[in-house]
Amino acid sequence: MRSVHAGAPLDTKERPYVSNYITTSKYTAWNFLFLNLFEQFRRLANFYFLIISILQVIPGLSPTGRFTTLAPLCIVIAVTMLKEAFEDIVSFPVKLHVSRKDCAFYVFHVFCFALYGMITETTQR
Repeated sequence: MRSVHAGAPLDTKERPYVSNYITTSKYTAWNFLFLNLFEQFRRLANFYFLIISILQVIPGLSPTGRFTTLAPLCIVIAVTMLKEAFEDIVSFPVKLHVSRKDCAFYVFHVFCFALYGMITETTQR
């Protein structure tokens, strides 16, 4: 827990604090594939077709072709992944613009003004 005392300077050189950076994007470059596949197969229809595709790959179990369900499922998943990536990339500048706006907030009977993540002025109201 971080304690900040009013009027005391912050000595961040002695004890560096953890950043309070907030991200509003759904994916990063590192977790896009795994999170997106998890989100895709949480949908009941996609999960159902995955199970059917796995069963159809077994030679003695399916009277139809091996990849008749797997190919359309892969196409649907790929198109949805591209759409999600496009939406996440396009929404980034909009979210960045909104997060850099001035804001006012009220904390413990003190009205504060903040500009891009830092308190610039406090007034008693």
